Amino acid sequence: SIAVVGASNIPGKWGFIIPLNLVLGGWDKKLYLINPKEKFVHGYEAIPSIKDLPEPVDLMVVTVPASAVPKVMEEAGEKGIKSAVIISAGFSETGEEGKKLEERVVSIANEAGILMAGPNIMGICSPPEKLYAIGAMVFPPAGHIAFLSQSGNLGVQVLGWAERGGLGISRFVNSGNEAQLTCDLALEYFGKDPLTKVILLY
Repeated sequence: SIAVVGASNIPGKWGFIIPLNLVLGGWDKKLYLINPKEKFVHGYEAIPSIKDLPEPVDLMVVTVPASAVPKVMEEAGEKGIKSAVIISAGFSETGEEGKKLEERVVSIANEAGILMAGPNIMGICSPPEKLYAIGAMVFPPAGHIAFLSQSGNLGVQVLGWAERGGLGISRFVNSGNEAQLTCDLALEYFGKDPLTKVILLY
């Protein structure tokens, strides 16, 4: 199950692109789109907040502005959510104030036991599960190549090349600011992953 926090009907917004790519990529399990102002997003009935989720989802994708992320993480912790992908930018890459905000988000995640990728990332994908929680319309086929990229732009370019060339991907993680999930942890995970035979790092 996946929840997208900040899901939107406005084209061009991250909250519009991520759910669209999940649906177009073939995600056929539970998908919850969280938006307190809309009744429907992409034809799905919108959920007002994390508190209103019927269950603690397996993955939360966050696309709200940086200032709203701490509250989102606190609510996720209270709901029992253990995995988060923070797409939102405006953290340590912007300067001292952003760095303080990022440290606060990590502190909340650590206290709640949430594993968090990001912030400031394009997302993740796992083609064997038809999971494309990513901010670009690229859908590489399933295979045995895992790819970790600090750069979101270069990451999705490589995924596009993989899609056009028919190269199968097992997992993709854009690490961005690496506030909590650092490259060494992702590398360790890829090394233990039975579907991964080749690892790419950028």
